[in-house]
Amino acid sequence: MSDLVINQLPGRTFAWLGVNEAVISGLEPYEALHEKKELSEEILCTRKAKTEVYQIPEGCKPGKPAYLWFAYDRSAENIIEIRAGRDSEITIVMDHSVLLQGTEKSLEGHLVTKISVEDRAKVKLIEIRKAHAGVRFVDELHVECGERAGFEITQLFLGEGVFYQDLHCDLKGYESTFLADTAYLIGKQGKLDINYVATHYGKKSVSDMKLNGVLREQADKIFRGTIDFKHGCSGASGTEKEDVLLMDPTVGNKTVPLILCQEENVSGTHGATIGRLGKDLLFYLESRGMTKAEVYEMMARARIDALVKRIADERTRSAIWAEI
Repeated sequence: MSDLVINQLPGRTFAWLGVNEAVISGLEPYEALHEKKELSEEILCTRKAKTEVYQIPEGCKPGKPAYLWFAYDRSAENIIEIRAGRDSEITIVMDHSVLLQGTEKSLEGHLVTKISVEDRAKVKLIEIRKAHAGVRFVDELHVECGERAGFEITQLFLGEGVFYQDLHCDLKGYESTFLADTAYLIGKQGKLDINYVATHYGKKSVSDMKLNGVLREQADKIFRGTIDFKHGCSGASGTEKEDVLLMDPTVGNKTVPLILCQEENVSGTHGATIGRLGKDLLFYLESRGMTKAEVYEMMARARIDALVKRIADERTRSAIWAEI
């Protein structure tokens, strides 16, 4: 079995930095049969070697989210394809905490998701990942948005496992949008390797990536965020921002913001705030009776809570708060 190369940086940099791509041993791309299904309110995904295709009919706007639960007792792979028809709207919750907890043995998960958001359709995807040490989870997500279509993703990474996230969103249509809201709390010897690529083709397309995370103990994280303005996307705009709280001096962090441009009339911004808490804030809170450890724990929890509160689905919020 050959290695899988993902999270490739569109504009390569010095190899010694170790951020150009992620090479995963023991996994490789694979083809599978297609099986069409209706995207109902509750679906349990077990280990399968075929593509499951879910169609949201044109104009369909269900009032409740659709839930995809992932429950495996050993290593598994899934391919999921979601097609949102014109003028449809849907919220999808993918909960991988069922897959990744409840077992002390090693486990590997590999998910490939393809989402097509047709003209004026709106798709909101909420993904929850919690993993203990010994778990490796790889997620490849490919999204294409049509005219005035919108794709919004909320991701939460928790635990001490190894996570790889490769997300590509192609903004093909006029005034198409991509919004990413991500939080993470990684500890012990856990690893988080993220690659977000927003490619602007459509005029006045918009992308916005926001990440807020906490690293503790010997955790390691890489974030690659790319905004790629292609020729013809006049009036497009993209932003990316990451805020990282380093709980311990032994953590590893790499942040790689990248803007590529083939069009003149566009707007792209990026920024990152990385470090420990300021001395003035620490002094103030310690003077109110809190220990340094308690201050850091409070601030770490606050970052996760801030994202959870922005999730509209009460059932999902309650499940996350029960876990943390």
